[in-house]
Amino acid sequence: GILYAQTIFVAYACGFLAGMANSFLDAGTYPSLMEAFPRSPSTANILIKAFVSGGQFLLPIIISLLVWANMWFGWSFLLAGAIMLINALFLLRCPFPPYPGRILKP
Repeated sequence: GILYAQTIFVAYACGFLAGMANSFLDAGTYPSLMEAFPRSPSTANILIKAFVSGGQFLLPIIISLLVWANMWFGWSFLLAGAIMLINALFLLRCPFPPYPGRILKP
């Protein structure tokens, strides 16, 4: 997507879709993390907000430093993807409460 976009229009469309995907990621992250830490769900919520704010602060700085060093800006996005992969592996090891399923009434 955005890493290989040749025109500003394609990059803008990919950025728009990435923003939508980020909203879906947030919508799934809040309840999942609250279930992973049932004794302190409010702390988990604050941690999410802190890490999102930190990422929003650091990403433009990292991209600027990469451009300043004449490096490819895409490394910042690949680094973010690697961090998300590590996070997913961590979450696979977290205990979640059993999902009872939905009982449909006739």
